[in-house]
Amino acid sequence: MAKLWADTPFALLPIPGQPGACTSTNPGVLSVCIEMANVHNALLRGLNSIYLQAPHVSNPTDIADFLLYTQSWADTVHHHHSLEEQLFFPAMKDLAVAAGIEASVMEANVEQHHAFEPKVQEMLQWVTAVRDGKTEWDAKVLVGLIDAFAETLTQHLHDEIETLIRLEPCDGEAVKKTMGEVATEGAKTADPVCQMTSSLELCLTKEVL
Repeated sequence: MAKLWADTPFALLPIPGQPGACTSTNPGVLSVCIEMANVHNALLRGLNSIYLQAPHVSNPTDIADFLLYTQSWADTVHHHHSLEEQLFFPAMKDLAVAAGIEASVMEANVEQHHAFEPKVQEMLQWVTAVRDGKTEWDAKVLVGLIDAFAETLTQHLHDEIETLIRLEPCDGEAVKKTMGEVATEGAKTADPVCQMTSSLELCLTKEVL
């Protein structure tokens, strides 16, 4: 069987600044776009790995571990987007207004969150039911639940980078500083077992501050 890599079926983001990808002449904005793209790719690779490996999991112990992995992925997505809505997007709105950009610049991203989050929660509820012994494991069901939100989620993860590129006129150092502050806060509030993205953000951001 051919090797299955976690860069499909849901397309990864091209890294901003690389040939063929979006870019910014504002160094602070570009650095944040790069770090956010890396975090989004981590989420997509996690989703791809679940989607690809689910049909091959059958041992009861492996199923239990795989369900925990899937729950951790869903919890990480929720934590990441909650941080954006509560801290990062409001700060970006203020910086955008100060730079003469419309205050609604980040609103489309929040609307996209609301479009896929209920479906992610449906998947998480099913995972919980299987872990609790109330529902039987069925890889086809899990894959179907992912299909219900994956396209919308993938589009959002790509679109958000384009939104951040629009912050080009903003104070780049302030944009980068905010990213670091939000990542630090995220590391404080993330479950150390089930939520890893905030720690990833923190490590990535420290390298560019």
